[in-house]
Amino acid sequence: MVGSVASSWNESVHRAWLHYVKKERERAELMELIRDARDAGVLPPKADVSTQNQAKSSVARGVKAKVAEDFPRMEECVVGLFPKKAQNVLVKCKDHVQLFAVNGEVLFFQLRDGPWIPTLRTVHRFPTMMPLVRVDRGAIKFVLKGANIMTPGLTSPGGALPEHLEKDQIVAVLAEGKEHICAIGKTLMSADEM
Repeated sequence: MVGSVASSWNESVHRAWLHYVKKERERAELMELIRDARDAGVLPPKADVSTQNQAKSSVARGVKAKVAEDFPRMEECVVGLFPKKAQNVLVKCKDHVQLFAVNGEVLFFQLRDGPWIPTLRTVHRFPTMMPLVRVDRGAIKFVLKGANIMTPGLTSPGGALPEHLEKDQIVAVLAEGKEHICAIGKTLMSADEM
């Protein structure tokens, strides 16, 4: 009787030890992914990061659902962006900014409680996920320096607006004569008002 109790206790300790080792290995892999992403310049420096944790599956599902809702054109690509066995990391930064990274690559960011906005790298992978606006050649250097885009840059020859553009919609900005998207923005007026 004593021998069977001792062996079951040893098995319990062994299972607990294996579970602990597995969790430590997962944590080490996660930290390595974060280090690699930071070294590659994908994540902000440590000084700007408040916390970074592996996202709960419910949080990842919520982000996925919100992205599919906000960007209906991207619905078929959501599966490729959020694989089932991925390392999902939620990074909270200063000034109420959150980053959502999948397997070490930051895909979306959020300002306060606003919508999840794709990073420029994500938009380069899926350029049709959001409406495109085109600025004329004269606005390119200012846009690349971070300036706001004024209506004349979109309505002049060389600029282009989709017809059904609403206020507060996230758009990708393309420059006249260039093939890659150069910025992501939010409209402050509808296309009719412009």
